[in-house]
Amino acid sequence: MSGTRRRVVVHLVDLKADMGGSLIHTCEVLSRLSRRVSVTVITDRGSLDVLRDRLTLREMCVRVLPWPLRGRLARLVAEQLVLGPISWTCRSAVVWSPISITAPRLVRRRSYAVSFHDLHTGTTGARDRVRRRAARSARRAAVIVVPSSVVATRASDLGPWGRIVVVGGGTTAAQIDDRPSEGSAPYALCVASDQDNKGHRTLAAAVGYLAEELPEFRLVLAGSRRNGAHLASVYSCIPPAMWTDVGFVDRAALSTLLRSCRLMASASDYEGLGLALLDAISENIPLVATRVGALIDHPDLLQSAVAPGDVDALADALRLAWTHRGGDLPGAAGLAEAGLTWEATTDRVAHALGVSSR
Repeated sequence: MSGTRRRVVVHLVDLKADMGGSLIHTCEVLSRLSRRVSVTVITDRGSLDVLRDRLTLREMCVRVLPWPLRGRLARLVAEQLVLGPISWTCRSAVVWSPISITAPRLVRRRSYAVSFHDLHTGTTGARDRVRRRAARSARRAAVIVVPSSVVATRASDLGPWGRIVVVGGGTTAAQIDDRPSEGSAPYALCVASDQDNKGHRTLAAAVGYLAEELPEFRLVLAGSRRNGAHLASVYSCIPPAMWTDVGFVDRAALSTLLRSCRLMASASDYEGLGLALLDAISENIPLVATRVGALIDHPDLLQSAVAPGDVDALADALRLAWTHRGGDLPGAAGLAEAGLTWEATTDRVAHALGVSSR
């Protein structure tokens, strides 16, 4: 895409409040992009409520699809009525689908961009469906925007379609000035959904190894839940007093959890970006994690890398981080040096979309 467009039409439908990293990434970029170029958001009534909590919509033109999206056919017809004329009559606009991987059919290829945030969803059957839909969108896109090289690799496996651009991400955690007092009850925090790629079985087994040696160890889980009973069965191998699950939390509650945790733990097999891990780094919180997402592209940000699925190594790293505090951490300065800020990410997204400031 050439750098002459001054208008971005953003296609945002079927949003849910617990979408996690993909929604956070999209809203953080959009809030900054709208200060540089003209942004029009095409959305549905349900998604509008989700966006109101995360964006200053008065800075954008918002067009709500004309009727409730009941069924796939109704949504497709509504999208074509709104997006088709924009794509075909306005050469200065680019249509961007930052979350939905179902490409509008009437949009011109050279005017269309799509974002893939992880290309990993749920069970094998669900992942296959996601990849098929993503492949159809990729065929229609001139540009594919991804947060990390690992997602770029998965996107390239879909076929030789659009140009793939890695844009990174940032952190939205507020800088913590008042760390908890020594008398407060410490815990390790794991921010992850209950999807099968989050490594909960590995983490539960590692914490189980610590039960006798470190009975004071506590693990707090936070994240969206589709099957809480399944997650409870995974962690049933450790004493109930050693762990608790608070479920999905908003950004304010997450900041509170970060404020009091002793360390952040993650055993994910795969992450598209790993925003929670970047939050921990930004706040100088010791991080015990597998090298996934953005940490593959920036290995210097992770002091203790653990191979996915290695229970013994994860238990050793948790033990060391729990009992030995201190040492130099990269912090927000390290993220900025690596280009993992929202301003730098928005620069890369704008360049990928081929838009120039108004």
